[in-house]
Formats: sequence, structure tokens, C-alpha cells
Amino acid sequence: MDIFLIDYENTNSLNGIGDLSDEDRVIIFYSEKADKITFDIHLDILSSKAKIEYKRVEVGGKNALDFQLCSYLGYLIKLNEGIETNYYIISNDNGYSFMKTFWEKEASISIKIQKELINNAITMQKQIAPDDEISTALQQLENPLTESEIEEIKKIVLKYKTAQTVNGNLNKLFKDSTRAGSVFKIVKPFIKKNK
Repeated sequence: MDIFLIDYENTNSLNGIGDLSDEDRVIIFYSEKADKITFDIHLDILSSKAKIEYKRVEVGGKNALDFQLCSYLGYLIKLNEGIETNYYIISNDNGYSFMKTFWEKEASISIKIQKELINNAITMQKQIAPDDEISTALQQLENPLTESEIEEIKKIVLKYKTAQTVNGNLNKLFKDSTRAGSVFKIVKPFIKKNK
């Protein structure tokens, strides 16, 4: 699952929200300083498959929205403990890098900070290796996979950029290195496409 926390006060942009999938979650933090959107953005929000939430934050002091966004991120990290989750903070504010460093050291949580909702790497991952190509390739296995296993494999292949990370996640999924290895051989060409 990908969770995007948007500092709308800082970016005033939701470009790419219509490209997200139904597995994505977007939380838009806005304030009285930034509480308007254009009709085009409104139409993008309506067309998005992602789960979208709005958090109107109280401002009055410096960095008020930033603190509330960081607090909510901590809540989400605890709430999603044990669930494979990618966190993205969408902001032009470099101050979030301190919070990113804290979570990476404290709990090995991966947090990406980017200026746009969808950057080229994420867009490429979502566009390359369509579901049907991966599903078709996985039909080559001697021992058939369940539908849920196929879905999990597709998520892993589309989410991660390196063969090592994909292989590690397949081993976690199957808890059987032989089974994971046979799946890895089939999906490896799709990983190369993501680079």
C-alpha cells in the first residue's frame, strides 16, 4: 500500500492524483491559507481510484501544518504496523528530512519526500509490466499459485526497483526459498523493465 501525505499549504498541487490506483491512499493536509482548488484538480480528484481524505489543520504558529502532518504520520505507522506500506510526503519543505531520518533509524520505515504527487519512478512502476503480462508469465509454474499469491507477487514486482529487494520480499511472502526462487526466475524480466 502507498500512502501519500500532502502538504497542500506548501505545494498547492495535486498533479497526478488521477493516476493513482485503488490501493493508494491520499491524505491532503490543508489550512485556511490553502483551501481552494481549480475545477481541473476537482475533476482529477473525482476520477482518482485512490482513497482520498482531507485534514483541515489549525494554523496560527510557524510550521503548524508540518507538525500535525508528522504526528499523523506517526499514527499511521503504528496503525499499519506489520503491513507492507510505502509512505510519501509531498512537499517542497526540506524540514521533513529530519523526521524521515528519525523513522528510518528508529523503525526502518521508508519515507520518501518528493515535490510532486507522482514522480517519474512511481509512474513508470505503475505503467510497466501490466497485470496480465505478469499473471500470464506466472502460469508457467509447475505448482499453481493462488489468486492472492499472484496479486501479492504483482504488487512486489511493480513496487520495488531492484532484483535483490524483489527476491527478499518473495522469500518473506513464501517462507520457502525454493518456491520463492522459482517465482523470482519468472518475474525477473519485469524487474529490469522498472529500472
